[in-house]
Amino acid sequence: MCGGSVGYRREALYIDVMSDSPKLDAILAELANGVIDTAEASRRIAALNQRSDEPAALTGAEGLDPIPELTGSGGIRSVTITATGQRVRVIGDEAVSTATVSGQHTMRRNADGLVITATGRLGPSIRGFSPINPPRTASDLKQLGLGPALEVRVNPHIQVNAQLSGGSLQSQDVPHWGRVRVSAGVTHLRGVAQLNDGLFQAGTATINGPISLGLNTLRVESGSLAVELTERADVGLSATSQLGVVRWPGEKGNRFDEYLVGRGLARMELSGVMSRIVVRDLVAFPEEADRPTAGDRLRGGARVVVTKVREVQAARASGVEDAAGSEGPSGDEKG
Repeated sequence: MCGGSVGYRREALYIDVMSDSPKLDAILAELANGVIDTAEASRRIAALNQRSDEPAALTGAEGLDPIPELTGSGGIRSVTITATGQRVRVIGDEAVSTATVSGQHTMRRNADGLVITATGRLGPSIRGFSPINPPRTASDLKQLGLGPALEVRVNPHIQVNAQLSGGSLQSQDVPHWGRVRVSAGVTHLRGVAQLNDGLFQAGTATINGPISLGLNTLRVESGSLAVELTERADVGLSATSQLGVVRWPGEKGNRFDEYLVGRGLARMELSGVMSRIVVRDLVAFPEEADRPTAGDRLRGGARVVVTKVREVQAARASGVEDAAGSEGPSGDEKG
């Protein structure tokens, strides 16, 4: 009797999910078009069955926009960005069919991908600096040091790859990242659902978003890496650091072997050499969002530099006025 009851429930669940389900139709359409293979289709259908069986676990995420699926757009499945000594900003934009670029660059097509290479000024320069009109904000300092940013708007259904030497890489609402290499630079990616292969050397990196897809392997060397898990994250994380520190959510040591969020549908493996790795769960421990990151400290340092420049400028102006005032009376006395 009991066995029959269980079998009936499974059949009812199967019929409920398999009938009139737009998400299932989308999975089958991708399978038919060759976008995904049978193994990936089976995994997605199994996940859909689990979500149907556990409606209470999703109530907190019902009001959020769905994560765009990695289906490609306009015949393009990937965009690769290469730059040296420049700022690069990548923005996910549904209104863009493939990708649009603002700034000096070259673009070529490679099979089903686009390759964007920055061709602007390389490295720091003091061109444009004037002691009469010094930089007044942190943005002015960035403009002076690294020149104007290369801005890339990309459809969020496309995977993005990046390779930077120096400069900085920032993104907003770009969920799918493939291979990322940044050396001697600052990286801040927001809205990330997957980052398959990341290497950050001699710099700082912050990966923020609902990590919930695929296998993600991140490595940091002689730098710092922060992973910030937001709403809808579903991942199991492991981390090791040689001659470094690992900090997990809610505690100060590295006593954990693994940290699990949700059912652990995705996997993220973090490793470092002479580096600091920080994992923040912004849902379970929202107070951790207020802790300053390495990027925040860098921006704070830039503001200190601007303040010092202003103080020196004001002191020089005051000294010139005092000198002019003291020379006036001495001239009258001589007369």
